[in-house]
Amino acid sequence: MPRQDVCALEEIADGDKKAFKVQGTPLLIFRTGQAVHVLRNRCAHMNLPLSPGKFDGTYITCAFHGARFDVRTGQREKKAWLLGSMIGGDCVQRFEAVVDNGRVLVDL
Repeated sequence: MPRQDVCALEEIADGDKKAFKVQGTPLLIFRTGQAVHVLRNRCAHMNLPLSPGKFDGTYITCAFHGARFDVRTGQREKKAWLLGSMIGGDCVQRFEAVVDNGRVLVDL
């Protein structure tokens, strides 16, 4: 599928996140400076949205169960208290994205 024009970069404050739904796919876009990272807006633990969680610049923490995912890779941070199986595996789906002429373009 071709790249999808999702939003203007300026719609997302630096160090923040914003949820979108593009062609039925729930996305969560994170901005760090002029870079963006995009994950599926669903926690691998219970398939709940990640968007209510806290973003610290590198990790998004699920507001429901505390699972932490690296927004650059989608990989879950390994913690002893959360070693149980994740419904969707140990990572959240990551999407390639670029900023072009101030627009965030995502490969779905």
